[in-house]
Amino acid sequence: MNPLEHTKNCFGKALRKIRWEKKISQEQLADNSGISRQHISRLECNNDIPSLETLRLIAKGLNISMKDLINEFETIYYKPVFNDDLKVAEKNQSEKYFLAKNSNSQKK
Repeated sequence: MNPLEHTKNCFGKALRKIRWEKKISQEQLADNSGISRQHISRLECNNDIPSLETLRLIAKGLNISMKDLINEFETIYYKPVFNDDLKVAEKNQSEKYFLAKNSNSQKK
């Protein structure tokens, strides 16, 4: 993996990890930060690298410091860990979102 791809991958994992730990959805983070949910998704899916301003807004939306956000990124970047727990959490979150979305559409 080239350095740019590794950076994207590690930042996406760091952002997702912090967001899950805080139990914040992408939609909630978008509302809290002023960044679109689509941009957050692109970051978490390793399709984009954030600007300095985006980092500031994400940290603000997560109610953490930029330093904490960067520290999490560096932890993953310099000590890559492919954590099966994140895969399980991602699957569970996807299933919960799907169930909630279907439940809301059935109520209408």
